[in-house]
Amino acid sequence: MQQLRGFFGSLLWISLISPISGFASDGVIEINQAIAMVGGVNGDLAADAPGFPVEITQPGSYRLTSDLNTAASDAIVSLASAVTIDLGGFSVIGPGVNSPGPVAISIQNGQIDNRVINGTLRDFGNTGFACGTNSGCIVEDVVIRSIGLTGFASFGASELRRVTFQNTGARVIGSGGAVNAPGPSVGMTDCRVIDTTASAFGNPTVVLGDGAYVARTTISGTVQGGGLRTGAESLIEAVVVRGNAGNGIEVGPRSQISTAVVAANTGHGIRAGSGSNLVDVTVRASGKSGVVIGDDSRMEGALIRKSEEFGIKALGTGIVDLHLLNSTIEGSTLEGLGHGDTLQFLVYMGLSRIRNGTNLSTGTAAVPIACNRIGSATVCP
Repeated sequence: MQQLRGFFGSLLWISLISPISGFASDGVIEINQAIAMVGGVNGDLAADAPGFPVEITQPGSYRLTSDLNTAASDAIVSLASAVTIDLGGFSVIGPGVNSPGPVAISIQNGQIDNRVINGTLRDFGNTGFACGTNSGCIVEDVVIRSIGLTGFASFGASELRRVTFQNTGARVIGSGGAVNAPGPSVGMTDCRVIDTTASAFGNPTVVLGDGAYVARTTISGTVQGGGLRTGAESLIEAVVVRGNAGNGIEVGPRSQISTAVVAANTGHGIRAGSGSNLVDVTVRASGKSGVVIGDDSRMEGALIRKSEEFGIKALGTGIVDLHLLNSTIEGSTLEGLGHGDTLQFLVYMGLSRIRNGTNLSTGTAAVPIACNRIGSATVCP
């Protein structure tokens, strides 16, 4: 009997000093408020001390079984690769949008194949989700809202799928760290960006790097800095960018924008670098020019209406060539075609119509219309 009491006493002692580590029947590791307070989510109190942040140090699948509420620090930090965090429909809640410092979920530098799904990140003063340098992150079916600084900060290649951003502060998405220097590639599919107070830095709400992919995404209602900016060789398709203070879409050289609706932005509707391709875009009610475009670019099936400056404006200081096919430009306050500092704007017209300012009608792609700058005016034959 004495031996049994000693045995059960040892079990009791072990249970008192061991961290709570929840394993579901399917092998998924549970995370909840109680486990966070005790620490040792991977069975090691040295690696994950009691309280926040919850520090994940082992690959595997993790699932929230309650909301997480953190008063001052980051909520979850992943220090491992091949980690999936299922928020389980719960929320990770911070101390408020005005609190300095905390991040909801942070993936540390060099950790690849991290995935976060199915829940909400809200009320953090710094960042909703941070993906570290040389890391790979996937975020799916997540709402990121009421964030003081940046909704999603990416320093590694990332994918966002069915993510909604609402009421973020300085930027919804930033990649690369520097305010005006897009970094690694980020893909966005079926995402929404709504009701943002937008950029305190004056740069666009969504800043992505070279080779970005944005599809079936809406960006609307930002109050400063504009809508979307990407680096070179990016693909933008089936997006709606409307009602933003600043330019609607800015893309680097050799990019493609297709089936986009860009409306009621206070800056230029679209600004595209040289060698870009714009197909089936509709640009309406731009506060400046409808489209500003670089040399050796092509537009097909475009409809540009009611721009406060030019319908299409050449981007550059030399001679800019543009192939304009099956497109209509009408209702611009200034000419349909404009220069800026460009010496000459050569527009190869193919079944396109310009019904304002320059008053050009259907042209032929074989013979360019040479618009020249004379003083501050653009003169086309």
